[in-house]
Amino acid sequence: MNNQVPILDPRNEQRNREMEFEEAIRSLKETLLRSPPQDHVRLIPLSDLGQCFHDLFKLREKAQDLEEALRYFKEALDLPLSDDERAGALTNLGHCLLTGFEQQGDPEFLKAAIKLNEDALHRSLPNDPNRSIILNNLANALDTSYLHTGNIEQLNEAIRLQREALESCKPEDRSGMLDDLGIVLFNYFGAQREGNALEEAIQCHREASDLSSQLVDDKARALSCLGTCLIAKYEHLGDAQWLQEAALHLKEALECRPPGHTDRPSTLNSLANCLHCQYRETQALSDLEEAIRYLRESLSLLPSENPNWPGSLCNLVACLESKLENQGQQVVAQDFKEVISLLTRAINTFPKNHPFLADAQARLAVIYADNAELLKSSHPVQQFSDLFEQAVNHHTASVHHRFEISLKWIDRAEGPSALRAYEKCLELADRYLLVKASILSRVELISTKRSNSTIPPRIASRAAECAIENGNIRKAVELLEQGRTMLLSQIARYRTALDSLREADPKLEEEFKGVSLQLEASALLPSTVGRSSNMTAELEAFKYWKIAEQWRNCITKIQQLEGFEDFLKPPKYPTLQQAAVNGPVVIVNLGLNRSHALIMQKIGDPITLELVDARPEVFDGHVTAFLDAVHLTEKTESEEARGIKMLTQILSQLWRTVASPVVEQLQIIGWQRLSRIWWCPTSSLALLPLHAAGPHDGRQENLPDIYISSYTSTISALMKSLARSPVQPDPEDTPKLLFVAQPGIKGLSRYLPSVMEELKGVVEVIGEKSVTQLVNKKSDVVLAEMQRHRWVHFACHGSQAQDAPFDSSLELNDKYLTLLDIIQARLPDAQLAFLAICQSAKGDQTRPDETLHLGSGLQFVGFRSVIGTMYSMDDQDGPFLAKEVYGYMLKHEHNDYSDAAKALHNAVKNLKKKGVALYRWINYVHIGA
Repeated sequence: MNNQVPILDPRNEQRNREMEFEEAIRSLKETLLRSPPQDHVRLIPLSDLGQCFHDLFKLREKAQDLEEALRYFKEALDLPLSDDERAGALTNLGHCLLTGFEQQGDPEFLKAAIKLNEDALHRSLPNDPNRSIILNNLANALDTSYLHTGNIEQLNEAIRLQREALESCKPEDRSGMLDDLGIVLFNYFGAQREGNALEEAIQCHREASDLSSQLVDDKARALSCLGTCLIAKYEHLGDAQWLQEAALHLKEALECRPPGHTDRPSTLNSLANCLHCQYRETQALSDLEEAIRYLRESLSLLPSENPNWPGSLCNLVACLESKLENQGQQVVAQDFKEVISLLTRAINTFPKNHPFLADAQARLAVIYADNAELLKSSHPVQQFSDLFEQAVNHHTASVHHRFEISLKWIDRAEGPSALRAYEKCLELADRYLLVKASILSRVELISTKRSNSTIPPRIASRAAECAIENGNIRKAVELLEQGRTMLLSQIARYRTALDSLREADPKLEEEFKGVSLQLEASALLPSTVGRSSNMTAELEAFKYWKIAEQWRNCITKIQQLEGFEDFLKPPKYPTLQQAAVNGPVVIVNLGLNRSHALIMQKIGDPITLELVDARPEVFDGHVTAFLDAVHLTEKTESEEARGIKMLTQILSQLWRTVASPVVEQLQIIGWQRLSRIWWCPTSSLALLPLHAAGPHDGRQENLPDIYISSYTSTISALMKSLARSPVQPDPEDTPKLLFVAQPGIKGLSRYLPSVMEELKGVVEVIGEKSVTQLVNKKSDVVLAEMQRHRWVHFACHGSQAQDAPFDSSLELNDKYLTLLDIIQARLPDAQLAFLAICQSAKGDQTRPDETLHLGSGLQFVGFRSVIGTMYSMDDQDGPFLAKEVYGYMLKHEHNDYSDAAKALHNAVKNLKKKGVALYRWINYVHIGA
């Protein structure tokens, strides 16, 4: 933070300042000559001499100037100093070493810079007037280290320190510190894709630019940083207006940094990137040519040992690639010679742990893959696959960048290489989600609306399709399990049963349990809690990453124990196969090009059926038609008839394309009529009434006439449902049922007149002593009673929140009991949940493979068997179905939750016999065991 004299002509700035430094150095050396050796009075001239040589080195990049600066700063440390004076001397030397690293790339300089500044901060008192500079210097060193190692903890600490520095800095230092804060926030955005961080960075640089209007160097720095952030905003949001503003700022910054200015190469690089983006928008070749010219000039000004040199080389390669693409058919192999040569040189120049090395490897892989025929490589697939593999496994690159690289690999690979790409992609997708502490933040990264920051839709189905094409059917099942319902699966890991671990290593079990509880608390934190400021959010994020790192380390240690090698790893097929112990599990995978049904039984490999007419885009259309049809049934009589006709057509299509081929195969392998089967549909099929598929023409049988259908979101969810409750009831005892009734107020539009009739009917069947009746009770009472009951029945309003699935809710007396509220519960003894409410198993159209609805939420927290609805139910059906279901369960076989699917099947059949419309009886579904 040097005081600068305003200079109006930037082209004369370097010459003028160089003369000023030389005159100051002569004067300071004379002062030193008059000072006794080892005398305290030497501190100021030694420090000033070091600063002059440091600034002179930055100005003209002569190694001798850096050596002189280091010599004087080190000599200052040999003097008898107070703690605050020593702190200042330490940070001066640390800052000088950081400059040396930035220009020469010696990693020892960077390590020493961090250590010296940490020591300085330790010695600095809270009221030290130079404390803000020490904080700033340490933050800059940590941020630089992050950029070269990918250590996210260093970046978080840099942000915290920069904020503290800005709060206590002198007015004359505010501009520079605003820029420094903006830089670390920009890097944070690059690592975490947090749009708020980018917006704050832009705000910092705008304020810095306003504060430094008369100081050429500070003004140029602020403008250059602002332009870089605006380019990132364009890439994040896709709005070209930010490019136009970025270009204006960067051109102004370049005018302030004439030839010979030490920071000219970085501004040239940023302006070239901006022009390259403009070219991609407008296809104006002049922008591309100018970008290439600027990058070549930037590289000519940087020594190859400069840490920024290989990155600038990669940017030049990107522009040259665009130029080759512009040439189209005229490109020949020789044209790629310079591109490949430059990129190979960049890869060889990057330090092996540099985060940007992964991008360079991926870029070269793309060139080899996209131009294999032209380049006539002898082993093109091996060549680009090896590079992609190195890139996705580059541990210092951000998870987001590695994930994006895996998608590029997928787009270009085939055969075994493609399968490896998909496996890595799903692994990185899971890790990418875990970058976010809150499940509400993670859900935003999963959407059918693809953007630069989201996980692409149907990625698990595409992976499974690839595995099937490679003849690895077991792997297809494993990949579907790994890549679907990722959000709830991640929470489930925090709740992993640890009984066997407790026996093997009690201390490690206790540590894992403790950090898991902390991570779950962070994940389930409502979005309105603890977000009062940017600093609060960053501190929470930093705390989360520290705990998450401890959690990962715990897992590594557990996996090193004998018998725990697969702890929390994606389950293998032999484990998943246990879900088929009571009947076949039919996974229906809608692939990109081909769809399949995978029939899993308790022994043997899955049976694979290609579903020739089952295409994803067709089922997407079915979902839209299904929702339209349901909506029509709620209107006039004529519209209801039209809606029923549409539903019949959809059910017929589901029968023809999916259910009928599966039924035929099940009959061939010997599954008897009215056996139970479990459907595990993927993608948009998860939103359709597959359980009710059939011709529905009055002549032929439909699926409900042949088999009893249940659903499961994943195989693991079914396995959990099949696991017996630790507390086994007496088969002769009538289960205790909690009945939650919320009829509303009579006379109002939302009043549910049949709810009390439903309660009365259930009491008649089960007995008053066996039913706990909660009528119009508050949510805390309901949640408390759920802990004490294994069977729960809800009769109230409910809804699926499409845009925010964790806001899907049950409407109780005092509040909406949301899906987020529900999944926070732990109900290990829960058995049966009957959701006689609207839309309790509707699903989320935007994220169908996540299966986020109230029914899946209750299954997640422990209910082994759940009855729900796909859309709004007819209020008058509730009393009939409830009596039928419970009446059947108390009269047949086990007298427990495992009869729920048969009971619902029987109840729906009897409801149908009453002559109710099709849309009323196909609404009800069973989930789980």
